[in-house]
Amino acid sequence: MGEVRGYMISTTADFLRKTAAARGLADPSDQLSPPLRSALGNVLAVGWYPVAHIAELNRLIASYLGGNDEGRARTELTSCGRFMANEATNTFMRLLMKVLTPGLFAKKLPDLWRRDCTHGKLELQVDDRSLTLNLSDMDGHDHIGAVMPGYVGFALERMGRVVQDVTLEGWSLAKPDASGAKIKFTWKA
Repeated sequence: MGEVRGYMISTTADFLRKTAAARGLADPSDQLSPPLRSALGNVLAVGWYPVAHIAELNRLIASYLGGNDEGRARTELTSCGRFMANEATNTFMRLLMKVLTPGLFAKKLPDLWRRDCTHGKLELQVDDRSLTLNLSDMDGHDHIGAVMPGYVGFALERMGRVVQDVTLEGWSLAKPDASGAKIKFTWKA
């Protein structure tokens, strides 16, 4: 199994804690494994950490915030993706996103993924009104298929696109592994 950058771990944990607190729920940190709790104590944004850590956080989002209800879990995981994208885009990136096109974004996203993840593959197709993202080789990266619509949707909106529809195939609570997941975004022309 691969590794992910620390900012992905810390941002996902922040989303989990902040969302639980905003809803008056107990801090779910005591439900985390000792290795993950230890890593969160001194996570480095550009350090490398096991995919198992982010998968564990995503599973907790699905169960604790989503109540193991597939629709609610997907909503929470997608919200986490938006939160991550917002946190990941600094002032310079926000300006850059305004001049990017979906076509250029589609060319760069696989490189950005490889910069932050040591495994998994993204393939994208784009036309004038849609972007389709196919995920493969994602063994163990639980629920990333439901996180990506938030992350990519946020980016498309920063590019000035009004996303009208997002479809997600190949992900479910019963099949959290993202290998084979397909996400299609459609926006106004």
